[in-house]
Amino acid sequence: MSKGAPGVEELFRHIDKPAWLPVYDLRRYAAKVDDECGYGSDMMVGMVIEGALFEEVLAFLNLCAAFARMYTRQRPYKAAGDAPPGALERALAENAQRDCPTYTGLIELFLRAGVIGETRGIPG
Repeated sequence: MSKGAPGVEELFRHIDKPAWLPVYDLRRYAAKVDDECGYGSDMMVGMVIEGALFEEVLAFLNLCAAFARMYTRQRPYKAAGDAPPGALERALAENAQRDCPTYTGLIELFLRAGVIGETRGIPG
């Protein structure tokens, strides 16, 4: 399991994030990735786990940026102003019901529900 995961979770608690955005257990996710990896080499398993955790950190930051009031050209998603009522809450609830909730999974649910949209490199 990655030594960096607990530190990342602590960082997540201190980032200015939307109040509704949960802090998921990345140690649990790393263990799940480890269990499902299929590689016998510790080095390969470590690379897969680190890659999965990197994707989760990036997804967390992208979710924070999507709902932040800031200008950045690096924001791949933006909150949709016309999301159906309750869509955000339903997506959060659906993600929470998963065996191991993830930020990448939450982004997929938000995109499908119209809570966020892709910016396609368009600033702000």
